[in-house]
Amino acid sequence: MAVQSSVTFEGVTGEKYEFNVYYIGQRFDARAAVYFIVNRMTDPAGKVNYHRIYIGETDNISQNLDEHPKIDCFKSEGANRICVLYEDDEALRKRTVENLKEKYFPVCND
Repeated sequence: MAVQSSVTFEGVTGEKYEFNVYYIGQRFDARAAVYFIVNRMTDPAGKVNYHRIYIGETDNISQNLDEHPKIDCFKSEGANRICVLYEDDEALRKRTVENLKEKYFPVCND
C-alpha cells in the first residue's frame, strides 16, 4: 500500500489522531480501521487543506468503497483521498468517529 502522506485530525475533546493518507481506489488488507473520506487540495501558496467529507469505522477496510452507501455523496463532494487509522478495538473506533464527527461535521455523515 502506497501511503501518500499522513495527517493529524484533532477531535472535539482535543485528542489527536494520526491518519495515513491514500488515494481513493487504494486496495487495503482486511484490517479494522477508522477512515476519513476527504478532498485533499493544495492552495496557491502550497498549503494542503482537507475538505472532510465522511468519517466512519469498519472491521474490514478492504471492502470496496464503490459499494459504500454514501458513494454518491463522496463523488459529489470531490472525494480524492481516504485517510486511515488502523484500530482493532471496536469501542475505541466508535469513540474516535464520534469525537471527530462532533468537531468537523462531515457533509456526508447523517
